Amino acid sequence: MLVDCYAREDVFAQVPKLAHEIDPVLRKVDGLLDDDALYQQVRVDFGKRHRSTLMHGRHSTPVEVLLRMLILKHLYQWSYKELEARVKDSPVLRWFCRVAFHAVPDGSTLWRWEQTLRPETVHALNDRVVQLAKQARVTKGRKLRLDATCVQTEIHHPTDSGLLVDSVRVLSRFVQRAKGLVQELYQKLIQTTEQMVRQSQQVMAALGEQTGQQARRLLTQAKEVLPLVERVIAQTRSRVLEGKKMASDQKVLSLFEPHTRAIPRHKGGALVEFGRHVILDEVEGGIVTRYQILEHPTEHGQAVEAVAHHQALFEHPPNLVTGDRGVHSADTEERLKAAGVKRVAIPAAGKLSEERQTLERTRSWKRGYRWRAGIEGRIASLRRDFGWRKSAYHGPDGMERWLGLGIIASHLRRIALAK
Repeated sequence: MLVDCYAREDVFAQVPKLAHEIDPVLRKVDGLLDDDALYQQVRVDFGKRHRSTLMHGRHSTPVEVLLRMLILKHLYQWSYKELEARVKDSPVLRWFCRVAFHAVPDGSTLWRWEQTLRPETVHALNDRVVQLAKQARVTKGRKLRLDATCVQTEIHHPTDSGLLVDSVRVLSRFVQRAKGLVQELYQKLIQTTEQMVRQSQQVMAALGEQTGQQARRLLTQAKEVLPLVERVIAQTRSRVLEGKKMASDQKVLSLFEPHTRAIPRHKGGALVEFGRHVILDEVEGGIVTRYQILEHPTEHGQAVEAVAHHQALFEHPPNLVTGDRGVHSADTEERLKAAGVKRVAIPAAGKLSEERQTLERTRSWKRGYRWRAGIEGRIASLRRDFGWRKSAYHGPDGMERWLGLGIIASHLRRIALAK
């Protein structure tokens, strides 16, 4: 049965004073998390973990404990194991997480609950924290800037030979796990990937005739990975044996993170990063109002979506919108001005007319565009302090949760420092 919170205990009455001395930011974040809107949004998702979670079964870890521990994890970039150990050992963290003297949930429990959070819920949580920032007068939403970055996924460098090795390893594991269910089909593991594919197909056919939960789970896993393995075989034949080129968006870069894309950097250092292109919108005060994983590595037209989302949050358009050349599109400025934006400082792409060159040389335009540079520092902070360098959660939904919780942790810290 889903439990809302533990009964309050006065034994921790003096801990807030201690928390203020040890970590004043944490003390202020505690007050920000006492927000019923944040709590209810998370509770809805947690209540859908199982069919009877809300009303039946043993008592769960309270919702507020789970929410606060997840925020704490991203606030300090701890692993699940480190988070569990630190909360157990610290009365201040026990007070902050509302655990008191109850058992601290272990890392695996937190991971299972975190998996129930939907990406749209994390986006809604971020919108709510932006409202808290507005109430705290950290921002008024007068200026808006956009930029994009690459967030890498947890994969090794993708080579055709490495992917073939992964294919054999994954399919071998699948056949081994299915051994007890289909003894008559299990034979000596063969060495080539194509033979493993054929054997896996035979095992899948046998599992399809069974109704057990384990058989269905294995069959689902195999249906996900087998088409990827077949694509790896095809791309290896094409690229290595036949010497043909293949578009980067058609390549399989990982069996474990198939949503990974090859992102050209066009900068110094690594020429290519492997992950997803993410765009973010920032208003004054260092508050990121929106983030989005882009299906294709292009930012054209994103300013229109950014202003629409901004209006929904602040109930007025920004006075200034700025971004780099990648954000520009043919009708961006017209649509932004029609929406009520007073100044647009986005460099035009391609060959510029004399009129456009004159506009981009004016003092007002240059001043607006210079403000754009600050978003580079925000991206650097998110990558350095809040996990945006590489996503530790798997799949596209997991990446959205990772990015969103990192932004929320960043916001809570900024609001606490400003109060």
